[in-house]
Amino acid sequence: MMIAAVVVTTACNKETIEPCQITMTTGKLGGALSIFVAGTGTISIDWGDGSETQTHPLWDFETQSEESHRFQHIYNEIREYSIIITGENIIHFGCTMKGLTKLDISKNAKLISLNCGINQLQTLNISTTPALKLLICKDNQIQTLDVSKNKELVYLDCNTNQLSSFDISQNKALEFLYCQTNQLRRIDTGNNSNLQIINCSNNQLTELNVQGCTSLSGFNCENNLLPTRALNTLFESLHENMINAEKNILISQNPGATDCNKSIAESKGWFVSIRAQ
Repeated sequence: MMIAAVVVTTACNKETIEPCQITMTTGKLGGALSIFVAGTGTISIDWGDGSETQTHPLWDFETQSEESHRFQHIYNEIREYSIIITGENIIHFGCTMKGLTKLDISKNAKLISLNCGINQLQTLNISTTPALKLLICKDNQIQTLDVSKNKELVYLDCNTNQLSSFDISQNKALEFLYCQTNQLRRIDTGNNSNLQIINCSNNQLTELNVQGCTSLSGFNCENNLLPTRALNTLFESLHENMINAEKNILISQNPGATDCNKSIAESKGWFVSIRAQ
């Protein structure tokens, strides 16, 4: 069983074409630790316990099985370790383990996907990763998340954090947004016409407008603070487009859920779900 509080720092100097380097400093750790890395070239891993540095080829994410990208090490002693990963071209990186407290990817401009969910991160800077298309940072303690520089982002899962504000106006490619279980009071989706799925349940939202989301098929806004008037306004903003998917909206556990006019949405082909309290 892995028990870790991990600090990760990344460095890569483009001018001298030096390889990227990821340094992970753990809390008290014993047993198995695994990381997920995909890309091209090779990586070397110094597991920090005096064992021989390992060298592995990196494979393209889409042409090999998941196990080909997963690297694991067994620690015989419970203590802190400093782990150094050096790679020529890291494109996908995953470090999902309870206890990660810091992650620095500021010098990995080619990174396409990052999964750092289920940790204890309080901050995450992704401003220098413009190629990022997938970000999973769920189940952390992140208070602010700036995605304005990540214009290629397609999939964003930041659920179960401590976000009180959120700006996705620059993320026009975004298709899937999971931001439930935060402290959000407002979400502006006016520039997000490609959004297909939104889950913003379990927040503090008092109004919503999805007029610009002309590809939307699934919308969960349960357990917010939406009164009757706000829900009716939301229904009016839903698109009438015929799409290759059922159109569902979930509105349970909002103050106006019982008295709102569901027919506004239903007349546009939407199924409105209100679960029993």
